[in-house]
Amino acid sequence: MEEMLKQILSELQSLREGQSRLEKRMEALESGQNDLKNDVRNQIDGLAEKLLDKLDHTATEIKSEVRQVANAQEEQRSVIELLSSRSIQHEAALKRKN
Repeated sequence: MEEMLKQILSELQSLREGQSRLEKRMEALESGQNDLKNDVRNQIDGLAEKLLDKLDHTATEIKSEVRQVANAQEEQRSVIELLSSRSIQHEAALKRKN
């Protein structure tokens, strides 16, 4: 009977040691998971910042191009008005000659 108690105590000690090892492994896994989560967050934050910078840059380029197009249109409008005026003057001059 005493031998059986010693064996049970030995098994109990072995189980406790195994449980302790499992708890340490679980803590290591949780720590690794937290590290991974932080790494992913940092990468996402970095990518989001790069994306926002790229969007800002693209928006600035688009605004510049829109300004250039608007300026070109204004120049074209001025030329069309000038040509229209000259055309009217030319037509009037032709009518006076006839």
